[in-house]
Amino acid sequence: MVKNSRTGLLRYPEVFWRLLKTRLKDRPDAYLLTFRGYEMLLPVRLLSIGKPLIYDEFINPIEWVSYEHKKIGKYNPLTGLLWLYYRLLLACTSLILTDTESHADLSAGMMKVRRDKFLTLPV
Repeated sequence: MVKNSRTGLLRYPEVFWRLLKTRLKDRPDAYLLTFRGYEMLLPVRLLSIGKPLIYDEFINPIEWVSYEHKKIGKYNPLTGLLWLYYRLLLACTSLILTDTESHADLSAGMMKVRRDKFLTLPV
């Protein structure tokens, strides 16, 4: 298991380094990316190439930033770029975990990702 001990920006290189060491030393059969995983989805996908990556979508960042909190308008070009980036990342995962069927439905529809790629695990 890889978990950060640092906070702030230092946690990202720490997690990347620990994950790289784990990949080389322990050779995991699969990877599970959990809470706030959207922040590390790209580097984890790059380090886990060739292995299944299960992603726990605790938050859909596009829905959160554009629809729920309205930090960026849903028709803003930046929202479109973020949507494309996140959609490509989701397409590279093996499985996406959600805690409710409605979350899975919303995310699958919003991100144009196959619904069967989502697995609901009620918490």
